[in-house]
Amino acid sequence: MLPLRSVSLLLIAVARAAAAPLPDDALVDEGTKKLHSGDLDGALAAFMRAEKAAPKDPRPLFYRGAVLAHRHDPAGAAKAYRAAIALDGKFADAHLELGTILLDQNKLDDAAASFKAATDARPDLEQAWFNLGLVEGQRKKYDAAVAAFKRANALKPSVETTGYLATAHRKKGDPAGAEAAIRDAIAKNFPKSLALQVELARTLGAAKKCADADAVLARLPPAHDSVRAATKEVRTTCPAPAKR
Repeated sequence: MLPLRSVSLLLIAVARAAAAPLPDDALVDEGTKKLHSGDLDGALAAFMRAEKAAPKDPRPLFYRGAVLAHRHDPAGAAKAYRAAIALDGKFADAHLELGTILLDQNKLDDAAASFKAATDARPDLEQAWFNLGLVEGQRKKYDAAVAAFKRANALKPSVETTGYLATAHRKKGDPAGAEAAIRDAIAKNFPKSLALQVELARTLGAAKKCADADAVLARLPPAHDSVRAATKEVRTTCPAPAKR
């Protein structure tokens, strides 16, 4: 299952695609308003009318895919996204949302191809890089996962992406890379992130840098559930420091 933020970007993608005028803007406006208000049947009807008004424009097909995705009809949504891509092979948002469906269906190779197509069409599309990192990690292509998460983090730094980046580093046998990624994120963007401090302690413990791991844990609230879990994990490789 993808992080929830991936699915929520459907409405953002719809708004982005709607920025360019269509032959019948009134239908698009009607459909997007109904989609935002939760009237999926009304939105679908409006977008299907927009398809008839602009049969060579891929955007109404994309909108229909967005509605069908919200209606939990992945097969219908995928068909609509593919139809949009057939009209415009560089429709990055359609590639992105198609890849999201394919990844949720565990069709990893097809999902990777869709996300790569999205990044080729829109190198600044952070969500496509993030999802590409997810699928490459699942395919155990950790070098590719690291590269994708780095691109995503460069475009939009986040605690979540940094965590995935560190995990990909560790899985490819590069604990030093994991540590460096976390320390860089803490220093540049998230100095107060408890989640990254916990991840740093776990990473140091796994690398048997026990003194460094204990120094990080000593700065954290010991009663917090994530800190307690990290401390327990660190103790599997590092003995508890001697009490003074």
